[in-house]
Amino acid sequence: MKKILLLSLCCTFTLAQAFAAPQSNTTDRGRSIAAAWKGTDLGFRDNVSTMEMNLIDKSGQTSTRSLRMKVLENPAKGPGNHILMRFTSPESVKGTSVLVHSKVGASDDVWLLMPALRKTKRIAAVDKSGSFAGSEFSYEDIGTMEHANFKYEWLREEACNKLTCAIVKQTPLYPHSGYNFIVVSYDTLENRQMKVEYFDRKDQLVKTLHLADYQQHKGKHWRAGTLSMSNHITGKKTILKMADYKFDIGLNKREFRPSLLVELLE
Repeated sequence: MKKILLLSLCCTFTLAQAFAAPQSNTTDRGRSIAAAWKGTDLGFRDNVSTMEMNLIDKSGQTSTRSLRMKVLENPAKGPGNHILMRFTSPESVKGTSVLVHSKVGASDDVWLLMPALRKTKRIAAVDKSGSFAGSEFSYEDIGTMEHANFKYEWLREEACNKLTCAIVKQTPLYPHSGYNFIVVSYDTLENRQMKVEYFDRKDQLVKTLHLADYQQHKGKHWRAGTLSMSNHITGKKTILKMADYKFDIGLNKREFRPSLLVELLE
């Protein structure tokens, strides 16, 4: 009888450990989920695409802008990607460009080219929470989400549309972030980001980004066709429509030098 009781207690203790393990290891679990997402994008080298930006105010009025985007992966084997976005229409913003050098362990470097003045301005780290071109995306939002720049905590799994998503809390480790933390929903089947919720320094939910219409490129790299950012404070929304992706173009890192933005505008 004592042996049976002892065996029962041992089994109960083992099961308790099994259920407790995921909760005691939420940091590693969250980090591994984000690493799996990042892993699907390694090795893309470079790509170009077009972007339609729809700015929607709280009354539903819409204005549209068009851009062309270039991305270079880890130039010279350094940390972080380089991203160049240039407006192609309407005429009032044509040529306006934003260059991002993503960083690991530091705030991204961001430059803004104003073609009318033929002048390039560096965006200060403390100003990167400001609006990107009047949209609901900030300069901080448009950089690469580098894996080493966050502290992770797995929260739970839940249904997201017809999928199952792992919900991970990510706290920025780089200085001057406009967010206290973000909460990312990762598709557990394909390791894609489906939703990102942004919380300010008062832990208030200020924005939500939904990613949809994914397509796979080169048999590995997923790109969302629609990115919809809703601002819960202003009632405004920005919808980005991505198209015409081309990979392995052979982009030159010279195109991503801030000192040459004006020259390359010609």
